[in-house]
Amino acid sequence: MTNPLHFALIVGINRYPGLNNRDITSPSSNAAAFQEWLCQESGGGLPPGNVHTVQVSTPADDSGDPARALPNQAAIDTGLELLQQRAEKATRGNETRWATTRLYLFWTGHGILPSHPGTGDRPLAALLTADTREITPGAHVDMGGYLGYLTQRAAFREVVAFADCCRKLLDVAPRGPSLRPPAGPRRTVVTLAGYAADADDPAFARIYDTDEHQARGVFTAALLDVLSDWAGIRAAAPGVNAVNLFNDQMPRRMADQLHQRRQDPVFYSNNVADVTFGSGHEPPVCTVRLRLPPDAQDVVLVDSGYSPLAEWRHAPATVDLKLRRGLYQLTVGGSGHGLRNDGLFAVSGGECVVAF
Repeated sequence: MTNPLHFALIVGINRYPGLNNRDITSPSSNAAAFQEWLCQESGGGLPPGNVHTVQVSTPADDSGDPARALPNQAAIDTGLELLQQRAEKATRGNETRWATTRLYLFWTGHGILPSHPGTGDRPLAALLTADTREITPGAHVDMGGYLGYLTQRAAFREVVAFADCCRKLLDVAPRGPSLRPPAGPRRTVVTLAGYAADADDPAFARIYDTDEHQARGVFTAALLDVLSDWAGIRAAAPGVNAVNLFNDQMPRRMADQLHQRRQDPVFYSNNVADVTFGSGHEPPVCTVRLRLPPDAQDVVLVDSGYSPLAEWRHAPATVDLKLRRGLYQLTVGGSGHGLRNDGLFAVSGGECVVAF
């Protein structure tokens, strides 16, 4: 497949036995459609085995007891930990491979926006887990907390998160993952997140062909349209970053399905680097030969986000690498001092030789 080091955690919850008559039909359809795009060669390009799904769709899938309803946070965290361990094993000791990793989070079901002051990251959107109850509402997983955790754990270079759920304010503290981030190398993680609705607003679904099993979230339907058209969208707006493209395209594509109702999607990023989609439209990879200082030791190559891409305890005289266009720096003994241009160099395309 195109992106063997891209992974995905998909959570779709139709059944809420603790909420009276509030089961919904669109999450399983949303999850299946997003998974289909992920695994298409022309879409996300993921190997099917890199996608972990956590779903409850029918009464037969659960006991009917809210206290035992799945998926709960533990089931979601177990899936996340599994993917992190796989990515870490595949990239251990190889920062160049780590630089090509990505995790997709796609959550769909009932949602809230925790409004109680909590600790840690600002809540952005929270998916109610299946064990939430009418009497004590609020069992959830908060996207803000998970993004904060993932930037600390840094098992993936990029984290792309989408949540198709309401964001109704609820006076509960946001719940991040129960996993503890280990101490590891300092890395810069790129995050992009999209939410189906603005703060305290609902997210709508549309039923197709009068079949409730074909219900699809308006946000998910528009999102998949945009992702499928990404090459053309990007070509028509060169230089515009992904967040601005989503914020431009999504409201217009959702409007046709909303029938005068209002639903305003919101997209954020941490602005570390841009994110792109589609197998044929990754940034070009260039062949670069580095001529290193004689007898250099403790040599590190970092990208523009100061994430290490390669390290050499005793550096060879020349190194051949495949790098994307951008700005890089080589350091020796923790500094670029004494190197040409302080170790800074730019890759603009084709093949090049950089001497220090």
